[in-house]
Formats: sequence, C-alpha cells, structure tokens
Amino acid sequence: MFNNTYLLESTQYISAAEKEFNENVEAEAYLFSGEMEWHLSELLNPSELPLQKIDYSHEYWLEEYVQSFAPSTPIPAPEPAPLEPVIGVHEHDLKWFDEQISHIPNALHNLAKQKYFAVATSGSTDGERRRLSNAWLRETVDQIKEHPLSGTTHAYELAKQVVHNTYRAPANALAGFTPWVLQRSSADHMTIRDIARAMTSVSKKTVSDRLGNYADPFFREDKPIEISERNLRRQIRKAFRQANETAALCLRKVGARGENYVSNLTLSHRKHQLATQSAWIAQTYCKSDSKTIPLLQCIRSPYEKFCEMYALVQGLDKYYTEKGYISVMVTITLPSRFHPNPSHGTNRWDGSSPHAAHALFTENWALCRTSISDAQIDIHGLRVTEVHNDGCPHYHVLFFVEPSKYDRFVKIINEYFAHSTSAVDFELIDRSKSSAAGYVLKYIMKNVSGTSAGDLIEQDSVDRADAFRSTWGIRAFQFFGILHGRVTLWRELRRLETQPDDEEHLAKSLWRAARGTKADLFIALLDHRDKKDEIKTIREPIVTGEWTEPDEDGSVKPIVKPGRVLGIQINQIDYITHRTSWTLISLLESKTLLRTDDSEQNLEDSTLVRRGPREPKTDPTIIPKSIEYDEILS
Repeated sequence: MFNNTYLLESTQYISAAEKEFNENVEAEAYLFSGEMEWHLSELLNPSELPLQKIDYSHEYWLEEYVQSFAPSTPIPAPEPAPLEPVIGVHEHDLKWFDEQISHIPNALHNLAKQKYFAVATSGSTDGERRRLSNAWLRETVDQIKEHPLSGTTHAYELAKQVVHNTYRAPANALAGFTPWVLQRSSADHMTIRDIARAMTSVSKKTVSDRLGNYADPFFREDKPIEISERNLRRQIRKAFRQANETAALCLRKVGARGENYVSNLTLSHRKHQLATQSAWIAQTYCKSDSKTIPLLQCIRSPYEKFCEMYALVQGLDKYYTEKGYISVMVTITLPSRFHPNPSHGTNRWDGSSPHAAHALFTENWALCRTSISDAQIDIHGLRVTEVHNDGCPHYHVLFFVEPSKYDRFVKIINEYFAHSTSAVDFELIDRSKSSAAGYVLKYIMKNVSGTSAGDLIEQDSVDRADAFRSTWGIRAFQFFGILHGRVTLWRELRRLETQPDDEEHLAKSLWRAARGTKADLFIALLDHRDKKDEIKTIREPIVTGEWTEPDEDGSVKPIVKPGRVLGIQINQIDYITHRTSWTLISLLESKTLLRTDDSEQNLEDSTLVRRGPREPKTDPTIIPKSIEYDEILS
C-alpha cells in the first residue's frame, strides 16, 4: 500500500507547550501514482502522538508512521462530514455542494465550507445569499479543475491557495510546458516508463506536440539524438521534474518562508534517484576477456572529485601568485526578475525559470570573456555556480589577473553584469587570512555531494544544491584560461602508468607533474610550452548509421560521432589509457562466472583496481582508428 511517493500536506505540529486537544487530530496524506491522486485521511488519538515537533517534509515519516497504526486491509477514504443546515442556504444547494466539493482535496473541505457559508451569510436577501455562495463555489472548483498546475505533484497547495485566493504567479511562468506535460507531471517512475514505451510508436509530430521544447534534441539539425525509449524516458523525466519544480516556484513554496533551493518533493525525488543508482551499481559488475570487477570500483568517489578539483585550484593559486598576478573573488547576481520568491524587497519575478536565468548568465559570460580577450587581458580561474534560497542561481568566480590591467578588467565585468549597484562584488584575496584556494574551498565542498565536513556545511544544503543542479541541468564548476579543456589531460596522464620516453620531453614532463600531483608545475608546462606542440584527445568513433552528402566525385562517407575517451596524443604520439573493452553484467551473471576457479581468482586479484587496467602507450599501428579533437585553450 505504501510503495509510492507520498506527499504530506497541511497538518498540525504537536508539542508539549501547545494547548490541550479538544478533539482528534487529522493527518492528511496524498499519494500521487501516475495520473491518479489518492487521498488518505484518518482520525488519530492525540494521546498516541509524540509530544514533539515532527518533520513532515519527507514522505518516509508518513510511510512508517501510518503503517504503525494502519490495519492490514486498506481503509477507504472517508466521506466528508455532512453539512449542517445553515440559515439562508437551500437544502438542494447542500446536495449540489457535496458534488462540487468532491473536486477539492479532503483536507480543504472544512475550509471550503467556512468560505461557502461566509459568502452565503453576506447577502441581504435569501436569493442574493444563495446566488453569491453558489457562484463562489462554482468559480473556485472550476479554477482548481482547469488550472494548469492541477496535474502536478503540488495540486494540494494549488487548491489551498485558490480557496484562500492567494495564488499569484506570472502568466508566462508555465509557457515552456505543453498541457500534455503539465497534466501528467505527477506520474511516478513506472508510469514514465510506460509512457516512453508507448511514445516510441507515435509519429514525430506527436512527439513534438506532446513534449514541446523538450523534443528539440530529437529534431535539431546539429547532431540530433535517436527517438528511442531510453532517450524519450530521459526527456519525459526531465520535463516532468522541471514542471513540478516550476509549480513549486509559482506557489512560492521555495524561498522566503519556504523551502531552500528546491522543494522538498524535488529533494525527495533526487534522493530516490541516487538510492536507485547506488542499488543498481552495487548489483552490477564489469567483465572483460580476463577479469570481472565490481562496477563500484570503477567509479570516482565524491572524495576523489573533491581532491582533484582542490589540487588544480591550489596549482593555479601557487603558479599565478608566484607570477605576480592579483587574485580576486567576484560574486555575480542576476536581476530581480529572476527571483521567484526573494527574502528581501519587492517580488518582481517575471516567470523566468532557473534554466533561463543561467542561460542569460552564460551568454553574457561568453561576451565578457571575448571583450577581456580583445583587451589583451590575461585571466585564469574557476567559476562556481550556487543558488539562492528561492532557486535563482548566482556565481562566485575566482580570477587571477595581471595587476597592470586590473582596473580595465573591473570595468569590463561591470559593463556586462552590473545591472544594479549591488549586482557585482569584488573582493581582493587577503593573503594574511587565507589563500585563494582557501576562499573557494567551501564552495567546492558545498557543490561536491558527500564532502561536507562536520558542522562546516550542513548536509541538507549539499543535498539540496545537488538536487537543484540535477533538476535544471546546471554545471557546478568550470575552469577558464589555462585549464580550460585540460582537466581530461590531467586525468589521462594520471592513469598512464608507464613514463614516456626521454626524447618525448613535453609528454614526460607533463606525466611526471600529473602523477606527482604537482598541479602548479603542470600549469607552468602548459603555459611555457612551444606553440607548435599539439595536445589532442583520442576518442572512440561511434558510427551513427547516417551518411554524408555526396562530394564532387559522388562518393559518400559514414557519419561518426566521438565516443568515450581512449587516450591522449602529444606531438603525434598516442598514449592509450582505455584499451580494454568492458561489458556490464548483473550480480547473478557474476556469480555464475565465480564458479570457475580462474574467474574467481581474477575477481580477487582485481579488488585493488580502481578504474580498470591502465595500459602504457603502444605501437600506433595497432591502435584502433579514432577521431581526434583539439582541446582549445581560451
């Protein structure tokens, strides 16, 4: 009975200091399964409830708590209590009221009754009172039933605000979603699978009409993706999650006097997604021709991600500080029209989503970097994306700038981002207090899930920031300058176990710096290398099944796209780091392999392997043909 997501809304907090209960306390729960909404309401004995403040933000409490007193057989939803006769209200209206109120969540029935009777007793004559009250109820019910958000997982909050007449949201806030998406956005993960499976058999026009903007990746001219069940499932899930989070923003559930960063429901969905991923990873193994290892050993941990990021930032700090550059921390905020529910000031939200806010920043960021480059100002650093409490992103950028051009640099930044006097904040790094790496340490910890240390950063903030980025597809970090596009080079050199030959001076020096975790030396080598030196990434070619347009000779070639990284190329010499082909198998299949002694020995011997075998560079003649893409420095 309790295997799906529950949303607990509108209940009373209980504490020892509160007044004694006169009657029973009503617990309300909402189960959203596919396109159906179930309502569960049961009267509890106050003496059985704990005298403490209960956190109702997670459905897990509801599941455990209701199961503790629920009988083995399902309890049907109780009928609303019959209306008591009220002076001025016709008995036929009471029956009609019961029919209309069935479209309102059970928890709001008493409130709807009070509103209805309040209107009914406000008129001067019986006919006027009857007309006013019935018109109010009809308009309220129609507004709830026909509202675009009625199909989202926040339908209860919508109904409550409609009854209270407090719903205020820009009309264009839902412009990016089709009615089909909004009506089905409360679907659970199993229903999404069924929808995606059924949509594989419909026409392309139907896919476009149903998903709207979320169908663009299937029909774009540049590298469209295949209309497969897997890709449809991803796009549908993305559309539904963003629709539900937009509903929470419209209803002001996130931000001032609400939940931080994202709604509790979105946070719950993200935790469920991560738990599902962890369970699948734990049940999956990687198999090659000679070895079988757990998939868990092939995945980088949050700690490893944090160490890599912090090591590179420390390298930037050390190298450019010794070079005499100024280090400055710049905080950039967006205009007030992107804040759905600000804690201070007037609400001027125009309905723009966090995705639209980030798109505006990235556009201005690209133009700003172009202007800085045109002014011949050398900048390097790291950009970190964070989120305000109301779901609007803002940015912390660590810059290393030439001292002689700092004033011009500040002017260019203000030209693109200073929409108000407090929009941009410049803070020069005080070396007596901390290094530049120390300034960004807390931002790295907050945005790499699983790395919060003690009370320094609350785990809830880390989880919510992760849920925000996952929902809106916003990148947490980006290096620019010398390290732009060079993180892959750092990783692949660290995977390479054999040192390049002495005559390959650049490759050998970069390898020794990366393997020794000397990021400052690694950056110095990149900065001082000969402009003729070529550094490329070797990727596996994936045949798409499509062909190029005929050339002058009438010949065509198959179209291929870049796949996984195979290695790197430095000055025309290939260094292969991913050469073994792996196949994912289930735990049951892995147990079958363990029945043979050699497979069991291979599994035991591979327990120390973190990312599969690391092959040294080999004869280029036996390397599979691949596509090579330049990693461009900004």
